[in-house]
Amino acid sequence: ITYFIGKNKHFENLMEGKPVRLIKEGVFSIGNFSKEALGADEFFAELRMQGVSQLGQIEEAIVETSGGISIFYYPDEEVKFGLPIMIDSLDNWQQEIKVNDHYACIFCGYTEKLKPATDITCPVCKKNKWIKASNKKRIR
Repeated sequence: ITYFIGKNKHFENLMEGKPVRLIKEGVFSIGNFSKEALGADEFFAELRMQGVSQLGQIEEAIVETSGGISIFYYPDEEVKFGLPIMIDSLDNWQQEIKVNDHYACIFCGYTEKLKPATDITCPVCKKNKWIKASNKKRIR
């Protein structure tokens, strides 16, 4: 097997898989995330163990062929508003925005400053459930 892996890139990818980007610029790469056998709770737990409290702290997160997760962070001065991932943080989602503020889509993590309105659709995933976004810096 090692011989064939060294000789054939297609065989290598078939046997070992390829790294998969799950987060880019603080937003889920939805197509890639749905292909992975990794649940959102498990993924969020892994991020929290690495000091992440919200997705706006992450420039990129990649699931490696080994199963490990590589995280590349924004510097503190570049942290964006993002989807909070702390325990129970997604429980109080809303479809009606009542206050001008930054909100994150609870499905894909897309974040935008929204004005009061009812039933706003996310431009990335077309869902309509929002939660107040966080701009906390990373825990070290």
